Amino acid sequence: METTYYALWHTMPAGRVLRSQDPRGLEQDVWALLTLYQVLRMAMADAVESLPGIDPDRASFTIALQSARDEVIRADHILPQQQQAGTKGMATAIRASLLPPRRARTSARKVKCPTSRYPAHPTSGHSLKSQNVTRLARALRAQPPSTAAAGHGGQRNKVLQIMRTAPDRIWRARDLVNELGFTGYDSFYVQLGRWTREGLLDKIANATYTLATDWLPNSSSRLVTETP
Repeated sequence: METTYYALWHTMPAGRVLRSQDPRGLEQDVWALLTLYQVLRMAMADAVESLPGIDPDRASFTIALQSARDEVIRADHILPQQQQAGTKGMATAIRASLLPPRRARTSARKVKCPTSRYPAHPTSGHSLKSQNVTRLARALRAQPPSTAAAGHGGQRNKVLQIMRTAPDRIWRARDLVNELGFTGYDSFYVQLGRWTREGLLDKIANATYTLATDWLPNSSSRLVTETP
């Protein structure tokens, strides 16, 4: 993209501005520049195709533009006699003035406009230059214990035990949160909805629950085994 813009606004106009003074004329000038640019690029690619193993990027856009301009001025390769004379014109000039091969990239591309206005301090622990990765170290950490432990320590069993202390009470979700000392309100409300679908609780209003009939104290005193 940068190469194309440079060619369109620097190499081809050579410092001149567009000639037209009205929007329609400016649009025509822009399309003319784009058409000429595409034709030159196609001619450069065709000229390099005859050289095996040569990257088309090595063709010089400036040489192609100057050769095309000279051919138009001198009317080269217009008459059949000139074509039979063996003059190659722009293709010969392009192949004779190939650019050197591009250097292999040895470091990562550096962001010119970082997000922060303040660059990293030289004494910081982050590397300011690209480095070759020679090896990787991997450390395995033990899995932390689940907050919803199995048995009586699980959240479901704690909620059932508290609600069984007052089986006729209508419990609001916020009351249960305060009784249990939980901090994750949103996740706890999701759990209450899941336990309602599983038949442990009955939802009688918004964020308001009672124990299901099968889980009242006069039923079998069973507890739910939490699954990790």
